Amino acid sequence: MRLRNLVPEEHFALSQREKECLKLASESLLGKEIAHRLKLSEPVVRLYLRVARHKLGTTDTGRAVAIAKQRGLI
Repeated sequence: MRLRNLVPEEHFALSQREKECLKLASESLLGKEIAHRLKLSEPVVRLYLRVARHKLGTTDTGRAVAIAKQRGLI
C-alpha cells in the first residue's frame, strides 16, 4: 500500500529548498554545483532531491523535475 493513501496531500508539499534544488537540477546542474550555488553541502542537496523525488512519487530526478514543472512548482 502506498503512503499517499494514508497521509494527507499537504504533507507532500515541496519545501522551498526542495524546489530550489529541483529548479537547479532542471538547469542540468550536478549535485556539487547545486550545493555550491545554494551554499549547502552535497549530501544535504542529495537529501533534498531524494525527499522531493519521494514526494513526487518517482525515483528519477529528471522525472521529478518534469512533474514539478507540470504542476507549476518550479
